[in-house]
Amino acid sequence: MNYLNLHIPTTLRSTEFIGCEPIDQATWIKLAAFCAEHENGGVIRDCSKWGDRRWLACCVCTKDEVHRDCPLWTWNSDDLRVKLYPKEREDTAKAMRIAGRRGNQKRWGTTSESLPESPPESQPDIPSPIATRIHKDKGKGKGKGKGKGKDKGKGMVRGGEGEPAPGDVEQTPIPPPAERPSWDEWWAYCQLIGYAAEWHAKRKFLAAEADCWRRAGNWQRYAELCRTWWEQDNRPMEPPGPSRSESNGKPSGAEIVAHNDELRRIDAGIASLRSQYEGHQAWTPEDKAKMRKLKERREIVTKILGVIV
Repeated sequence: MNYLNLHIPTTLRSTEFIGCEPIDQATWIKLAAFCAEHENGGVIRDCSKWGDRRWLACCVCTKDEVHRDCPLWTWNSDDLRVKLYPKEREDTAKAMRIAGRRGNQKRWGTTSESLPESPPESQPDIPSPIATRIHKDKGKGKGKGKGKGKDKGKGMVRGGEGEPAPGDVEQTPIPPPAERPSWDEWWAYCQLIGYAAEWHAKRKFLAAEADCWRRAGNWQRYAELCRTWWEQDNRPMEPPGPSRSESNGKPSGAEIVAHNDELRRIDAGIASLRSQYEGHQAWTPEDKAKMRKLKERREIVTKILGVIV
């Protein structure tokens, strides 16, 4: 989980938490955050022999801080049990993630029906923030019952009673690592569907890799979409060449293809920014600057192409 959902009256305002020293309170928050990232139910297993370097790398605290006598955690043999940890919220997040994957399968026609019930409890020797967050789905869902799930992207939902129905949750398609093709698989499929420009396919493949295939979704459908773009650009077999024709100073055919592609990306960026502010909320200074740069660049590109805006 990327978020630690705490019920303040029973955790941060509880007598156990208030009665502890500030160093113990800070250590408890760090331990709870580690448990939330690894979804281990509030138990850090086989950690009694960890040294300072291991504790600092995993939980950003020292061995002495963890081995202090404190009512906020207990030792059970080699396992550390974190008290007041919101395990019920973790269980809810797991259930919603499974339901979201089922809805994703129904939406995108994934053939695999095997769904893991929960992440493996074994913890890596050296936790990596990328490894622990790569499977955290971002979406919105509804609980099955009276409650309405309104938390977005937090992995936790204020839902009603019972487990959510499989088709109730839809999530932004984020393919797991197994669904990300290698270049050989990508190029073989492109050739199969008649997408014959290797330079164009390579560029789209690298762009999707840089984005971790989040916006591309189903990679076969993305390949077919790239083929459509390539066909709309008159099926160029070579990458853009010289920027201008020497005879009349107008854009060359290859440059027109490149600028059309850039114009398409700029329009997509503008539409994406506008969609984030459909509720008429105030724009952040960063997004305002980004929108201004996109519009300026669009004006330049359209002038090059001879388009009247």
